[in-house]
Order: sequence, then structure tokens, then C-alpha cells
Amino acid sequence: MSETENKRIEVAAGKQASLYREGDRVMVSVTRGMGIRAVLFAYVFPFFVLMAVLIGCTAAGVAETWAGVASLAAAALYYAVLSLMKAKFGKQIIFNITKI
Repeated sequence: MSETENKRIEVAAGKQASLYREGDRVMVSVTRGMGIRAVLFAYVFPFFVLMAVLIGCTAAGVAETWAGVASLAAAALYYAVLSLMKAKFGKQIIFNITKI
């Protein structure tokens, strides 16, 4: 998100919600552990899903074209399931807000 200056982010009101007003310049951050977890779910796990299906299909004698299509479909299915679980992940990731 650092590529652009302005982003609209909605956050749940906490104990210090009265300190912030719409339009305030803030810095939004997450802990290192949360960032690593996000990278794992967004990039690392789907890569392993894609590679496992590709290698499995190739080892089973499936043509390379269909093995590639199957691996891409598996990755798409992974992202679809991840999207369905968005609410669960939203509760687990905690954002920190600081005024600039």
C-alpha cells in the first residue's frame, strides 16, 4: 500500500476511537508476525499448492498442458477458499494506528 499516498481504510472503533477523525493522517501497521503470516497465506502456500498439483499430475502421466491447467485451477480454488475465509482472517489480523 506504500505505493500511493491516500488509501481509505475502515477500522473497528476501539477504546481510543475518539482521538481519530475522518481525514486524519495516520500510519497503519501490523506486527511482524502478522505480516509474515499474510505473506505465507498470500504467496507461499499457493505456490506449494500449485507445485504439488503440477508435480503430482506430471508424475501420474497427465499431459503437461493439462497438468498446468490443473495446477492453475488448484491455485484459483485455493484463493477462492481464502476469499471465503476472509471474515475469519479479518478477526485474527490486528492493525495498529498512529497519528502522523
